[in-house]
Amino acid sequence: MLRLSIIIPLERNSRLLEEGLVTVLENRPSDAEVLVVLDGPYDDPYDLQDEVRFVDAPGANRAAAFNAGLRAARGEFVHLLGCGVEATAGWADAALAAFGESRVAAVAPAIHHCLEPERRLFQGVSICRGARRLAQEAPRRNPIGPAIHGGFYLREALEQAGGLAEDLGDWADADLLLRLRAEGWTSVAAADSVLLARETPRGRGLKHGLYAERFFLRHADQVGFFAKAYHPCQVAVDCCAQWPHVLSAAGSILGRSWAWIEQLGKRGPKAPPSSQTPSEQTPAEQPSASDDLSLRGGWQRVDGPHLELRREGRATAPASARVHEWR
Repeated sequence: MLRLSIIIPLERNSRLLEEGLVTVLENRPSDAEVLVVLDGPYDDPYDLQDEVRFVDAPGANRAAAFNAGLRAARGEFVHLLGCGVEATAGWADAALAAFGESRVAAVAPAIHHCLEPERRLFQGVSICRGARRLAQEAPRRNPIGPAIHGGFYLREALEQAGGLAEDLGDWADADLLLRLRAEGWTSVAAADSVLLARETPRGRGLKHGLYAERFFLRHADQVGFFAKAYHPCQVAVDCCAQWPHVLSAAGSILGRSWAWIEQLGKRGPKAPPSSQTPSEQTPAEQPSASDDLSLRGGWQRVDGPHLELRREGRATAPASARVHEWR
């Protein structure tokens, strides 16, 4: 089995793809494969078929493209790399070395500015008061995981978690972080693993509001009472930060409102109580653990026996200064 599968989506701009791809091919480990997920036609002007495997996923967004690449990957570890993000020498080896720690399912490389390589843009994604944020350093109390721009994952853990949520846009990385944590895995930051990228603009507009509110509603039971009470203030601050783009702020409010409409539609009218006892219900009628989890967190896959083993392993796993547990 290959050790590493590097998955890169083509997102409308073939020039950005080729700029990042050449750095990956120059610096990749010898036991790694490179998969490029195509959302449309690509001419392959450099004839890379011998070095790159192309996977077709027409019309897929970034999260859907990563999932398509994951299904075709053969490596023990998976590296999800954004289109146009550039690799540096030894970036993969530094990240893979961090998987030697107990219960590590994800490693967050450092993202530096492509024009100012010494300036770090962010280390990874974190969750603060129920919202996603890009953190320059690993926070003391909140978990940190790979951002959607680039991250390393244990393939087994990523598949068991169901991959990335395709309806959350860029917020899929924070959603995946919480789902992996809930299953008993941990994540670490690898400052020696460096990727180069352009500065990320602040999220705004309809899709930003829609994804942000979907994420909050999906994990409302996990973020705690304080985060729920603070949420209206957080929405107000987010809209004010989009000034003077008034239309973007209005679109963000509209997107958040649409997320609530979706949530109310999912609840629907309650079914009348059944007169049958649980033992009298047929297997198709009896609620399963995966059904309960899907109602609470939108999880797609659950492996019960493995979950119990992970809980036991987490209780006995040694503490590590590099692993930042959710508190």
